[in-house]
Amino acid sequence: MMFLAFRAIFALGASAAVPASPVVPREKVATWLSANPFSDEPFGGYCAHAPVQMLTVSSPLTSEEQLLLRGTKLVGLQVAFRHGARVMTKPSKVLQCFQVENYSMDFDCGIRRDLEYSAIHDRRHLEIEEVFPRSTGHCGTGRLQNEAVAQFEALAKALQENYDFKALGINVSSTKFRSDESPRVVASVYLLASSLFPKGRHIRLHETIQ
Repeated sequence: MMFLAFRAIFALGASAAVPASPVVPREKVATWLSANPFSDEPFGGYCAHAPVQMLTVSSPLTSEEQLLLRGTKLVGLQVAFRHGARVMTKPSKVLQCFQVENYSMDFDCGIRRDLEYSAIHDRRHLEIEEVFPRSTGHCGTGRLQNEAVAQFEALAKALQENYDFKALGINVSSTKFRSDESPRVVASVYLLASSLFPKGRHIRLHETIQ
């Protein structure tokens, strides 16, 4: 039996490089990168907003692909994806990359965590709420934005609609998850896994140390 590993690459939520000056009119922003993943333009579909990535997953096979795959059977699925929409990684990039008319530094970044530490011999619990400065849009640098939730929900829905998970034996236990140690990447794996396997309660994430 021939094993076919279908790799789908999804580029989510990256920011386009913008000239530092002068201020770019908002009408021009829409022309920077095409949202169409099938565009011939470089990086077409790179800034994918849900549900654009559904089109990428469900793209029909070309005649050449159909000829190549004739007589074969799909027995596995491999999916590689980029992290979801995020805040910039450095506050200094605001003036360098975001000279855009009506641009706001107020990010929708509700995906955040509350920290609680407990000493070994101390039963007291102190909850720490992270409060970030205005210079990063009140978010941590590189953190996922709320839009990432919808992005991975759309991606999960497209995968479920285009592949027979039951026939392929795909479930939360049979799936191997791998990422680097970046919090935004780990969080992206969580968002996709929780959407693909809503009844799942535990996954092992194999992390690569950079």
